[in-house]
Amino acid sequence: MIRHSISRVFCLLCITSLLLGCFVQPAMAKQRFSDIEDHAYRQAIDMLSAIGVVEGNPDGTFSPDSLVTRAEIVTMILRVKELADFAEGSALNPFTDTENHWAKDIISFAHSLGYVSGNGNGTFLPDANVTFEQAVKMVINMIDYGIVAEQKGGYPNGYLAVASENKVTEYINSAMGEALTRGQVAQLIYNAMNTPMLVQNNWGNDVTYSKGTEQDTLMAKFTFGTDGYGIVTKTSYGAIDEVGGTGRENMIEIAVGEKRYLMDKGNTAAEILLGREVDFLAVSDCRDDDKYTLVYIKETERSDSITITSENITDADYNKKTYTYYDQHSGKEKTLKLSNKVSVICNNQYVMSPTKDDMIPKNGYIVPVENNGAAGYDVVFVYSFDDMVVSSQSVEEDTLNIYFKTGNKLPMTKLEIEAAESNGYVIAYFDGEYISKEELFEKQIPEWTAASVAKSEDGNTTEVHFSTKTVSGIVNGSSDDDGDICYGIDSEWYYVSPSFSDNLKLGREYALVISYDNRIVAVNTDITNHNKNYALLLESKMLDKGLNDNKASFKLILSDGQIVIKDAAEKVRINNIAIKPNQTDINNLPEKAIIIFSENSEGEINSIETADDTNVCTTTAGYIDYADENVFTLNASTNLYYKVSEPSTLGGDVKLNDDTLVFDVSSDDEEEWGLGNQSVFNNETVYIVDIYDIDKYKMAKVVVNYGPAVEQDDIIPWSNAPVVIKSITNKLDDNADPVIVLKGMQNGKDFEMKLKDNKVCDEERANYLVNLKPGSVVQVKSNMLGEIVSIRKLYRAPTDTEVFETLGSRNWQGTDYNVKLHTSYGMCVDISEDIMTAAFRLDDKVKSYSISQANIYVFNADKKTLEIGDYTDAKPASAYGFDDCSRVFVRMEKDIVKDIVIYE
Repeated sequence: MIRHSISRVFCLLCITSLLLGCFVQPAMAKQRFSDIEDHAYRQAIDMLSAIGVVEGNPDGTFSPDSLVTRAEIVTMILRVKELADFAEGSALNPFTDTENHWAKDIISFAHSLGYVSGNGNGTFLPDANVTFEQAVKMVINMIDYGIVAEQKGGYPNGYLAVASENKVTEYINSAMGEALTRGQVAQLIYNAMNTPMLVQNNWGNDVTYSKGTEQDTLMAKFTFGTDGYGIVTKTSYGAIDEVGGTGRENMIEIAVGEKRYLMDKGNTAAEILLGREVDFLAVSDCRDDDKYTLVYIKETERSDSITITSENITDADYNKKTYTYYDQHSGKEKTLKLSNKVSVICNNQYVMSPTKDDMIPKNGYIVPVENNGAAGYDVVFVYSFDDMVVSSQSVEEDTLNIYFKTGNKLPMTKLEIEAAESNGYVIAYFDGEYISKEELFEKQIPEWTAASVAKSEDGNTTEVHFSTKTVSGIVNGSSDDDGDICYGIDSEWYYVSPSFSDNLKLGREYALVISYDNRIVAVNTDITNHNKNYALLLESKMLDKGLNDNKASFKLILSDGQIVIKDAAEKVRINNIAIKPNQTDINNLPEKAIIIFSENSEGEINSIETADDTNVCTTTAGYIDYADENVFTLNASTNLYYKVSEPSTLGGDVKLNDDTLVFDVSSDDEEEWGLGNQSVFNNETVYIVDIYDIDKYKMAKVVVNYGPAVEQDDIIPWSNAPVVIKSITNKLDDNADPVIVLKGMQNGKDFEMKLKDNKVCDEERANYLVNLKPGSVVQVKSNMLGEIVSIRKLYRAPTDTEVFETLGSRNWQGTDYNVKLHTSYGMCVDISEDIMTAAFRLDDKVKSYSISQANIYVFNADKKTLEIGDYTDAKPASAYGFDDCSRVFVRMEKDIVKDIVIYE
């Protein structure tokens, strides 16, 4: 079934056009002129500039449409023949109007060689614009075809005929009598330089001439590759038919026919054209005929390539040499045929026998390239990117460190780029423009820059696309086609990156970080949080205006500290639902709670949003975690311990700084209520607080302070270390009284403690003991007699019937990630002595943890045994596959794993 909506097609069109724009670009020499980018004679101008025949203007332009004088074209011709340096004083001046001209010697020497003849009246008119037929005669003489032209009728028709027969005038749209532009002259000379010159076969009375071979051109005298094409087979970092490249950042390899040439890439960006058919120009070293330096390279028009984004690829089969993909132009699925000898390059590294996973990127695109005109694409480049957001950068000991903002779905926190060639290769683009490693070291990368990183399997090559694009606006629409989420902002649509962990709300304003391929990577909270109009709602009521004209009114403490009373508009959008408020609606708004509001032009409140409290922590000992970024959230409503530190903390986990808004309602006197900062708290004191909008760095945006908590000495704290249950059994104690005993392991040691009675339960359910089977993980409260007075479930051991299917064919058992308790249950993706990577059913998240401080247990579900283990007891998915890997329970403290239970 074809499965795409109009909005999906629109988004993909934008993405594809951007990809094509940023990837398929010519690797030109740096002397390229700024005003010939789309000019018809661009290639000719570039090549002649590279070998010094034409020159540009001081401002970096070429002025391709300016007219050329007769003196100027003569100068170009002598440069082509490498004779300009010999012109000074080498010939008598035959023309009366060039005596004081800057090109006198040039013109005189060209006349002595037979290239120019003047006007027949002793003048040359050096500053007159050269006409089409005049220019043709000069270049025909330059390649020694003048004798043939004279035999065909002479000037002008004979010369025009010879030029046409030898394609010297090809691509030049001009006629007799018309003045030529700089671009046209460059094309004319370029064509002539690539035309085989006339060769004299014998001498004496029977002189004959014939057309030379392809090697008998003026261009071939000192360049290589000008009249033909090759395929870039190697760059410094990669090759199309073997692992590894030339091993030198300045060297590439180009195959011309069966022969391959190793050459210095010079000032070009040739490395981005791996696998492409190219026109190129290389200058040979006069001391070494086998040494070439590239001065020009460009993908040929014969080279065909397309770009297909990852979400459009439906299948790939290397054995059948096919891709199946959705074509947004036709709205149908199509099959892409590969050649029998196709090369697959995954993240710039050649793969000999690619799998389907190699051929289909999870987040990125493929670029199939066809080079030889035969059926099937010859090379497929697969790019699979991880999207991150730059936090900062530094250069230390010739190493560029780029730090990324951490978060649940971000795969790395730092990218290291070393200056030395031997320590890996980097291909970098900045806002679509290729930049060298040297330029990258000098580049100041702004915070909140999106960085899409593709690393080769051997880690030797990194390609990174930086994007500073930020889109600010109100989210006015969303769609979800087959799991691909797209948001509309100001009439534009943007897909989200797989690394995007936020949920955007309709009607809310955001500043979104956009990747190189137009995906939403993150919400720029530095900007977005300033858009939030926080206020503390003190009171809401209905006002009787008479004649049944009732309106709502709200008493607020604003984020600038003012206490105000504001009327509501006739209709108010409350939590994204537009209503005319009544008494019931007003009663449902929580008092002494933070809201976000907006006003109309009359200063009336027209929207109110209350905080999401589905994830609120209400226990002193519970962990406080952030919710999805930029969902307005009440994270905690509890008693917490304030500690002055750097930064200051509540509960040892939540951070405060000078930007944290603290609404203080701790006084019995409402006149003293208002806005403060963390200075309202006293060190080492427990406070009753509500905490809102904790970010992923555990920094609180808003705190409501209700004052110091009353000391409660009878509160018995939960034990921090969990107990893995071996058994819960009935037995007789020393007095022959029946007791219930819980046995298990805690902190790597055997644990045994009796229960106070059979009514012990957790915070959620009574009579819970029947469900706490061997392998379950709990925390306990105990009294002074060493009896368990309460049990809190962290994880209940699974049964054979409890199977949850998600992530394709992966099977899941048990519960999910518990944000409040910092516990998780999922699959062991990979594990080493120091690091474990696990996948969790909730949001299909994959996380990596430090496990060097963890207690590790192994529970055998068949034998009901529990033993101390180590990391080698876990079977990772990387070795056993997702269906056979170990399931693991994980408990963390501040992202460091303290306990792991491996279930076998």
